Amino acid sequence: KETGTTGEHGVSFNDKVQNKVPCPDGWKVVESNKKGGIKYIDPANPKGNNIRIMPGNPNSPNPVQKGPYVKWFINGKFYDVHGNCLGNNNTILESHIPLDDFNLNVMPRK
Repeated sequence: KETGTTGEHGVSFNDKVQNKVPCPDGWKVVESNKKGGIKYIDPANPKGNNIRIMPGNPNSPNPVQKGPYVKWFINGKFYDVHGNCLGNNNTILESHIPLDDFNLNVMPRK
């Protein structure tokens, strides 16, 4: 479900998300499939380029998923906190980047 364009998603951690992970120009902002998160989607490559930001779940077995985190997926590949490519395996723990540790400057662009 599309929730609008940049800055119009209205989730509880909106300000922190926008400051740490701004939506790329021209991308759509939608609700994530999982509860409470948002997803930025590149309309030119919706299956290959997206960024998901989740509020976290304190009961998650993955320590990184206990708090807010980012999943950076560009050109069909996930990336870790240092911008290193992890391939297309979505279950690699390092692909969950704590929001507080996220650094936009080290992430690859399209």
